[in-house]
Amino acid sequence: MSSSPPAGKRKISIFSLRFAGLVLFRGFVLLFTVAVLGAAATAGLLFRFASELPPVDTLQSYNPSLITKVYAADDTILGEFYVERRILVPLSRIPGNLQKAVLAVEDADFFQHGGLDMKAIARAFVKNIRAGGIVQGGSTITQQVARAMFLSPEKRMTRKIKEAILAFRIEENFSKDDILGLYLNHIYLGHGAYGMQAAALTYFGKSVEELDLLECATLAGLPKAPNHYSPISNPDRAMGRARHVISRMVDEGYVSAEEAARAIQGPLQLGGEKKAVGLAPYLVENVRRYLQKTYGYEGLYQGGLQAYTTIDPTLQRVAEEAVRKGLRELDKRRGYRGPAARLEQEMEDLDAHLEGRDDWPPLLEPGRIYPGIVVEVKEKEAVVRSGPAEGTLPLKNMKWVLGRGKEKKVKSVAAFLQPGDVIQVLVREVKGEGKHVFALEQEPEVEGALICQDVRTGAILAMVGGYDFSRSQFNRATQARRQPGSAFKPLVYAAALEQGKTPASIFIDSPIVYENLEEEAKIRFWKPENYEEHFFGATRLRVALNHSRNVVTVKLLRDVGIREVTDLARRMGIRSPLAQDLTLALGSSGVTLQELTAAFGTFANQGVYLAPFSVVSVADREANVLESHHPEALRVLDRETAYVMTSMLQTVVTDGTGWRVKALSRPIAGKTGTTNDYGDAWFHGYTPELVTGVWVGLDQRKNLGRHETGSRAAIPIWLHFMKAALAEKPATVFPVPPGIVFTKIDPATGKLAREDSADAIFEVFREGAGPKEVARPEEPKAT
Repeated sequence: MSSSPPAGKRKISIFSLRFAGLVLFRGFVLLFTVAVLGAAATAGLLFRFASELPPVDTLQSYNPSLITKVYAADDTILGEFYVERRILVPLSRIPGNLQKAVLAVEDADFFQHGGLDMKAIARAFVKNIRAGGIVQGGSTITQQVARAMFLSPEKRMTRKIKEAILAFRIEENFSKDDILGLYLNHIYLGHGAYGMQAAALTYFGKSVEELDLLECATLAGLPKAPNHYSPISNPDRAMGRARHVISRMVDEGYVSAEEAARAIQGPLQLGGEKKAVGLAPYLVENVRRYLQKTYGYEGLYQGGLQAYTTIDPTLQRVAEEAVRKGLRELDKRRGYRGPAARLEQEMEDLDAHLEGRDDWPPLLEPGRIYPGIVVEVKEKEAVVRSGPAEGTLPLKNMKWVLGRGKEKKVKSVAAFLQPGDVIQVLVREVKGEGKHVFALEQEPEVEGALICQDVRTGAILAMVGGYDFSRSQFNRATQARRQPGSAFKPLVYAAALEQGKTPASIFIDSPIVYENLEEEAKIRFWKPENYEEHFFGATRLRVALNHSRNVVTVKLLRDVGIREVTDLARRMGIRSPLAQDLTLALGSSGVTLQELTAAFGTFANQGVYLAPFSVVSVADREANVLESHHPEALRVLDRETAYVMTSMLQTVVTDGTGWRVKALSRPIAGKTGTTNDYGDAWFHGYTPELVTGVWVGLDQRKNLGRHETGSRAAIPIWLHFMKAALAEKPATVFPVPPGIVFTKIDPATGKLAREDSADAIFEVFREGAGPKEVARPEEPKAT
């Protein structure tokens, strides 16, 4: 019996097969068409993306943003200016262990793939699916270079496509070493450091080629999450990441298990780059402005310039300390101004207030000043909290509150302090269990400035432009024009010496009145007076300068001529406008501290003027020197005149207004300056090697105080600084040039001394300029 289906059913099956074949064929055609169209669309999309991308050959002239650095004379870094803190180094300087560490943890197949690592992408895809989110990326080092150099950080599919295209292009145009070098110099590694060299200096204080295996592994672990794995912020986490990197290096055969075991023993020794950032901020700001003016904004912040300055860090630190100490002492003589602030909340909330502050260190150091809050007040002492520490402020440590001369009137702490006062305290003593003894301090209103210049070169070795750069960026050493008072007088005397006057020349110190003939003059008649408020009769010029006699100096200027003095001042570096009247003799015209210091430096340098300078040279990112400073020496006084002037200024120190400077016990020449309203106090002094000028005053040009002269307000700062500056230098005398003679004179008349004179003194003269006449016994005596 046949098992074949009926004929009708066979026909239906054949039809069905034909129909199914037709459907499959049309479906295949449709799918093929869609695939072709999809491929075409994809190709079009890729072509569009590719056409929008920049050419990768721009990497041939890779010119990233680099740090501009300002260096001190010993190559200490004083300041940095940058958008990205990066220091380029060739791949040959980056140690093999660091390169291998980066490859092991970032892109193990770097030398095998062509820009994309499909195995890594697949592994990342599987892990991300299992984790339900992005836990691992599959980007190669080439992709990361493409992203960093050409693309924005947005996480979109279009960016990934562009990244892949660029990666292929980069691989076609650059060697693997080129790509790896770009990556290691460009990647961000935390704390403002871009590239391995900047990171090595930031974290370890050493150049990249000096890194050991553990340090290499630490830096290699940073690109994934720089802040998270920072050895500064998170040392334990950083160490764990470094161990992982070293483990991967073992897996890849880059290091042996024994080398890895030795390396991970640690500990990781951190050490920042040798810097003194924050030192000499006023000078660094001057350099910043100069570089921006000369090389533009991009040159300054992205050009990687290297500016080498003349600053001596040791002297600069002493200068800043001297100015701050001197201004605090002067400000105390002016009295206590009250608390910096007063807490308004109830004292029960004090602990919460203290805990909320983050500007106090955990441990207070003796001799340093900190903010404090008064928590309790008694008759003879106050209890003060400063950060976590507590201590007492006894009455004896705040006796200055009423100002100079009134210490005995201070009877009670409660008269000046109350709970909640925010004050400044100096840690005088640290006792057991965190107890401290404090002294009351206050931030001074008074400002000051100091410049120290090398006499023989004009190089500025130290510059302080104010009490605190963070409080005011105005540089009082170079920008402020203040009346120099008697500190200007040596220029008048120097002009007189040029015209044949001598230290023994006699002028009569007596009343004189000058009429101001200008129609709009506020003061019709001017009567100059001496500081002592009386007159001294016949006076030798040495004595007049020594005691800063105003009337004699005015008469001297009248004889010498205003134009002659201003011409000399210009030759000696004074560029500020100068009064064209006799008030010039008393320093009525504002000058800068830098100008006047350079003028005194001319006396010290035997009549040769050297313009002060602070930038030795500027180099570009390739260390090509763009500019260098070569001091130009200009003779503006002959040697003999300069030496006589120095001799007269030495007497100001040994027997005049600069007497405090005798504490140095070495040859010093100098001159004080005080304006008649006590608004400005100056001292300029020099040795054969160094000239230093100090100015003290208030920005508002108010009175410093009745007795705040150049001697009292400025010399202590000068002395503090110069004691340290000269501590290791042997005392030297000012060289006596040929053409100088020492002759005995009669001090009463300035004439040649008689052979039998008992009070004859030696005086210094230019050869041929001394007195010719012998004093007679009956002649009146000069002062």
